[in-house]
Amino acid sequence: MDNPKSFTALDLKTRVACLISYAAVFNDVISIKELSERLSEDQVRVMDIIKVLEIEEKVIVRKGFVGLIHLDDKIDLKAGDFQRAQKLIRQKKKRLKRLGKLPFIKFLAISGSLAAGNPVELKGEHLDVDVFVVTRRNCIWLVGIFMAFYTFFNKHKWGAYCFNHIWDESDLKVYNPNIYTATDIYNMVPIYGKGFYQKFLAVNPWVLNFYPSLKKTTGGYVTSKIVINWNKFFYLLFTLGRCFKNLSWHPLSELNFKMNPNRALNWNRRGAEHGGYHVLAMKRFKETCSRAFPDIYSDKLLEVVFSDDLSRLILDKNCDVKSIIPEAYLEDTLENYTKYESA
Repeated sequence: MDNPKSFTALDLKTRVACLISYAAVFNDVISIKELSERLSEDQVRVMDIIKVLEIEEKVIVRKGFVGLIHLDDKIDLKAGDFQRAQKLIRQKKKRLKRLGKLPFIKFLAISGSLAAGNPVELKGEHLDVDVFVVTRRNCIWLVGIFMAFYTFFNKHKWGAYCFNHIWDESDLKVYNPNIYTATDIYNMVPIYGKGFYQKFLAVNPWVLNFYPSLKKTTGGYVTSKIVINWNKFFYLLFTLGRCFKNLSWHPLSELNFKMNPNRALNWNRRGAEHGGYHVLAMKRFKETCSRAFPDIYSDKLLEVVFSDDLSRLILDKNCDVKSIIPEAYLEDTLENYTKYESA
């Protein structure tokens, strides 16, 4: 392989192999129609590539789906999984739309495995329902407190809401641009503030490098100037609350008003420590793609698919999960990821 500057510069066979491998990272397969739409390529051309991979016995093709050989059984389940995901999304929409009408919420979307049509059980009891929220300026900590109560009182047999990403509209930049975050953005199902999704893409045009079929937008997203930043004030109060709860001054040592995208908590953003599944997804992609497509995979390819700063840190540490994710977050990250392995 030459030294391409972007994912779209890769040849079609390599891009097809990458998306099939990435689906396998989460124990999933992908429809041929969806594959061609994501790549913005003619379905006939994509099918020709898939036929070659099938002849080489690298993939299995059935019922309009394609996946790695060991995921043959998943193809039989995929149609049912997709219908189950759509049913659950319809059930959640009405409740989430009401939530989105709160004055301090700008955008709300279902994300994660449910949005990808790959619903999996969480701890053997509930389906995983991840929600991505963008708040109006200075409202992130108000929303955070409200979401905590909302989640606690709205658990039922279809699963608990998991507000795993809450961002303030003052900073919409994604700091780890790679196939992992691009796929999450592509799969998002906007529930409230659908027009805001295009503004989000305008701030993160790099997503089109992976999924050019997303509608292009022009111009950036500019918010009004603000004199006082209440987020920092409430972030300080939140940290003091953690100290009181834990009977320890340690949370104060973590207080930092400079944006650090690898941290779970920032003054204007709540997310996952070190990108959540990012470290594990990259590790699994490397293992999966190199094993399934040894003639296509290379370290250069990995650097194109995962080209951000955090990924370079992972490469430097040779994908050692324990050396990258802090111990306080490691157990939960590993435990939650196993739901894909047993799906």
